[in-house]
Amino acid sequence: MVNKIVTVVLVVCGLLVCLHNGLDRYTTRKNYLSSLSWPVVEGEVTASQKVQLDEFLSFRDCAFPKVDFKYDVNGSTYNSDNMKLGVACPSADLMVTALGNRYAPGKKIQVHYDPNDPGRSAALNISYMPKNSAVMKWLFFSTLFVFALIRYLYKFWEEAH
Repeated sequence: MVNKIVTVVLVVCGLLVCLHNGLDRYTTRKNYLSSLSWPVVEGEVTASQKVQLDEFLSFRDCAFPKVDFKYDVNGSTYNSDNMKLGVACPSADLMVTALGNRYAPGKKIQVHYDPNDPGRSAALNISYMPKNSAVMKWLFFSTLFVFALIRYLYKFWEEAH
């Protein structure tokens, strides 16, 4: 009986993780698609730096460019550091350096802003999301693997006691 309960709990947890990640991807994609019609104004880069991430169990160095910029809409000045809409995307050092050089302080850039909320903006109106569901497949199968491993370890532990 305990084995069935453990299996059900692990399967439900795996499905909840996949559902959460799927909804997050859906929301990000929906925001990106709605941003395609946003108007564009000229902005100015105020600061640019490389931010290093210390990710738990990361097998590579993760970094992303942090670019601060300002722009004017209808006489109001807004500040932002949103390079793109969606989830932060860790990048290779080469990309970080290239973006940092492209967005040097004082450079003029185009800023895409939400006409309903001018404070919501992005300097790059492109999608970094995968075109297929490779990420979701990886999350799903890795989650199943971890839960199966936990289940079998629990089974061996139960037999030992």
